[in-house]
Amino acid sequence: MPDLDRTASAHPYLVEKVESGETGASVGRGFREWAPGSAEDLRAAVTEKLIERRRRQLQESDDSRAATPFSSSSGQRGPDR
Repeated sequence: MPDLDRTASAHPYLVEKVESGETGASVGRGFREWAPGSAEDLRAAVTEKLIERRRRQLQESDDSRAATPFSSSSGQRGPDR
């Protein structure tokens, strides 16, 4: 995003945060303050959403294979053959 920052290296504010140990949710402080337990709650919610998304992707993949068991060009089974 060159319109926001053209710094060739890490922005001084970011360097300051890291040097002072304010590295985010894992320590409870960074660009924002994390209430005790809120980082863990967010991490659990994000993990659950990612698992749900992956399950849907796998289900969609299985559904598309079941819908097209034969290749139209050779009459042989598709990728599972």
